[in-house]
Amino acid sequence: MEQPVPEDQQEDSGPPQPPMIAPLSPPEGCLRITEDGGVLKHIITEGSGDAPMLHARCLVHFIGRCLPSGDVFLNSKEDSQAAEPYLVVAGRDTSQRATGLNLAVATMRAGERAAVYITDPAYGYGDKGSFSFPSVPPACQLLYEVDMVTWEPPAEAVDRRTMLYEERLEAAERRRKEGNVLFAAGKHTEALAKYAMALSYCDEDFMLQLQGPHLDKAEEVTNPVYLNMAAAQLKLGDHAAAAHNATQVRGHAACGSGSTEHCVALPCTCLHEQTRVTEVASFVFTLFGLSELQLAESQSTWGKAFAHCALWMMLGAFLFGASGVSLA
Repeated sequence: MEQPVPEDQQEDSGPPQPPMIAPLSPPEGCLRITEDGGVLKHIITEGSGDAPMLHARCLVHFIGRCLPSGDVFLNSKEDSQAAEPYLVVAGRDTSQRATGLNLAVATMRAGERAAVYITDPAYGYGDKGSFSFPSVPPACQLLYEVDMVTWEPPAEAVDRRTMLYEERLEAAERRRKEGNVLFAAGKHTEALAKYAMALSYCDEDFMLQLQGPHLDKAEEVTNPVYLNMAAAQLKLGDHAAAAHNATQVRGHAACGSGSTEHCVALPCTCLHEQTRVTEVASFVFTLFGLSELQLAESQSTWGKAFAHCALWMMLGAFLFGASGVSLA
């Protein structure tokens, strides 16, 4: 007969796992939280009331599991001494990891229970994973079993110097979207004011302190604002200001060497090309209904190289905003 193994020699199987409330594979009919299907949601229990507004402060309980094993990497009720809910910012995408949970929570209502599947690790802990807390293997797909407790609107500090990096970017992003609503309603002056307010949260002093991925993310927020400002100014007939703002696009997007979303990549080689400048400029100015006199004035004021740069970005502002179809 097989002898029992002494306790000190028994293999440690780890802490007991909480019971599963959702399958490890996404069931049919999941909601696509992201267009690429990298974040999916399966509602287990319906909630009530409204979904949280952008960047609302949401209190949730959740169990995070690694897939396909189902091993728990985070349990809000056990990993908090007082079993308090976790604070999740609805729709926050400025953090460097675990953005998928933020995006999914933005679609939930109070009392809702849902399974959130992170099928693309880019919305979780990325290709490198996390070796601190929580511990997540590299390139790991995730399952969150989430209970939405409640939410409240985002709070903003009066003194912007006391705002966190993420809070400043989110405040700017909200005002950009408010400006887009005004632009769509034909209220171009009011939209311009909203865009200017958005940029006030990401002023020069703030941007100069950033580098690496933090700077890249901030530029993803500010670049569309500059282009949308240019689009509004074109509608108001302020062509010089539109050209100025359109050429404020920073970083990789301005050099045509990156893939920052919602921005027009500027073909920098055009600064050294003298061929077809007149043809391109005439086309863009005709597109905006400007005269050849204004074209000549722009070239004499800015210089040909700067004028060419401005014209490309004005075209970008039109494509991403002035058309009224797809403001950034």
